[in-house]
Amino acid sequence: LATAAAGAMVSSTAVTASLADQMRRSEGDPAVLNAGIALASAVMFARVMALTGALAGFVLPKLAIWAVPGLVVSLIGTAVLLPRRRDGTHSGGGATQLRNPFAITPAPVLMVLVMMLSVAARWVLEQFGDAGLATVLALSGLVDVDSAIITIGHLPGGTVSPTLAALVLMPPVLLNTLFK
Repeated sequence: LATAAAGAMVSSTAVTASLADQMRRSEGDPAVLNAGIALASAVMFARVMALTGALAGFVLPKLAIWAVPGLVVSLIGTAVLLPRRRDGTHSGGGATQLRNPFAITPAPVLMVLVMMLSVAARWVLEQFGDAGLATVLALSGLVDVDSAIITIGHLPGGTVSPTLAALVLMPPVLLNTLFK
């Protein structure tokens, strides 16, 4: 669980994929692996709010209204899944395969995605308005939630209202969660 939480601070999607792969290969206790996925989702909601506060603080109060319930549901899911361990214990259990959390590949991928998304977001905002921006950012959420937050944070001041920005950021968060 600690590894899932720590990994989710970087990418809850990667943690989810890794734990799901371990379940598919019957490595480890499914209840613990599912609890790890739920905990990774909780960390993702907290990370989204922290990143939004740091990069687009004007959005945080409105975004928190929708993100906090997801955080709470994910934490409840973790608490409900964990006691269902196969062996009936609350710690230890089957060995979980740990992988290198410092792989460099995600960093340049995120950088390129953010650059492309920033250019696309500004162009779409000029051409199609708020609805176009919301669509582009929602689709980006299938791959990476953070890139949508970074893009909103780098738009010129006053481009979007706090409510609209929160509405634009929630689809990437929700689509990313549903995708996982």
